[in-house]
Amino acid sequence: MRRPGTKVLISLGLITAAIAILVVAATMRQGTTIHYYTTTSEFLDRARDYVNKPVRVNGKVVPGTLERAGSNGSTDLRFALGDSLQRTLPVHYRGNAVPDAFREGADAVVEGVYLPSGVLEARQILAKCPSKYEAAPANR
Repeated sequence: MRRPGTKVLISLGLITAAIAILVVAATMRQGTTIHYYTTTSEFLDRARDYVNKPVRVNGKVVPGTLERAGSNGSTDLRFALGDSLQRTLPVHYRGNAVPDAFREGADAVVEGVYLPSGVLEARQILAKCPSKYEAAPANR
């Protein structure tokens, strides 16, 4: 039986290296690793650990806290994220657009940096789909 030639071994090595580079590049984003979101209460329990770090927090936009401002196509929002334990996290967002589904009482995931002042400075807001899109329970 013939042994694989040098060209074949070099080609396989290059392909393996290329795949490894692609995997590393896909899992890294601006020097930080991918992270999942925490609930508002989970976040507040460990808030000191997150100061000046990128975070992703899930909660409901607390009714009565949404303040909108902005000009020249930018949006400036201040609101609080809350959960069923009645704990709230103040959020400030300055950006170009917010999802149409984002409103008071809506579920949202906010991504940004938690500041020492206790405010989450948001870079991105993701509105979760309202429950009206969920399937209706089957009648039996």
